[in-house]
Amino acid sequence: MARKTRGPQQPPPADDDTEAMIQAAGLLPDKQIAEVLRFIRTDLNSEPGMAWLPPENATRPPMLWSGFLKGLPRRPCASPSGRLKVQWLAVREPRPLSRAILQRLQQDLRDGINKVLGLGAVPMAFRGIWNLDMIPYGRLSMTAEPGGGGFVWQYFHVVDVGAQDAPVPGIVLAVAQLVAEHADRIRVCQLHSCNVIFLANRHQEFCTTTHGQLARDQTKKKKGK
Repeated sequence: MARKTRGPQQPPPADDDTEAMIQAAGLLPDKQIAEVLRFIRTDLNSEPGMAWLPPENATRPPMLWSGFLKGLPRRPCASPSGRLKVQWLAVREPRPLSRAILQRLQQDLRDGINKVLGLGAVPMAFRGIWNLDMIPYGRLSMTAEPGGGGFVWQYFHVVDVGAQDAPVPGIVLAVAQLVAEHADRIRVCQLHSCNVIFLANRHQEFCTTTHGQLARDQTKKKKGK
């Protein structure tokens, strides 16, 4: 009697968090940073707000922002000392990130991007530098070179037994690297009632064409007075 041969076993279906990690890792870097900026301005107070839908796969069910963020790649950073080895900062939390952690990430990422790129009403003392707390690993700083000459990464070893771990520092590092690569395209919408951070194309000044038209209409009204 002939034995039945089994075909290749199919991997178990991934949950929403794991599947989102896979999808995020497959996006091109410009798509990744565009999605990060969309995450920053998303209202997470509702269940729909916690869901992430990949921009290139709009037909599939939504996944989780948690998985998207954990799937962002971490790459080596160049530093003057040549000893910056932080690419291994993997996300240690296997479960989906909580709403509270995601909301803190939103604030930390928004503040860091505004500071290092000098966007919005950032005091001069904080412009051009993003301090990424990597406790207990130490502190990583991303400093903008004058005249748009790129960024310098520096790592400071910090010994502070009483310090609290920064939430998912690997995610913050991955976003900071994407910001460094696309800094010339990251801008603030020039509509005064908007001011969101977005990824611009060429000389784009507004996050949407609707806001651009609204700003022009407001300008016409002021001139007509």
